Amino acid sequence: MATRGVQQNGRTDLFRQKQNETVRPSVPLRPGTPERTAYEELVAGMGVSGAEVVRTALLELHKTWKARRSALKEAG
Repeated sequence: MATRGVQQNGRTDLFRQKQNETVRPSVPLRPGTPERTAYEELVAGMGVSGAEVVRTALLELHKTWKARRSALKEAG
């Protein structure tokens, strides 16, 4: 079984979809997990759809990743 959160080479490192095709990721959020609690609180608190919560989280994570990558490049 793969370690949770670790990219699986040969599966998630290559995008097989064409650039103009929709990507539909699936993420199971089981009851009682911190992720599920956060998801439910965000959907209810923000008053938006679950899909919008995931989109917003994805963009925030991407922004953080780009900033970290940029800082590492500048440092050396």
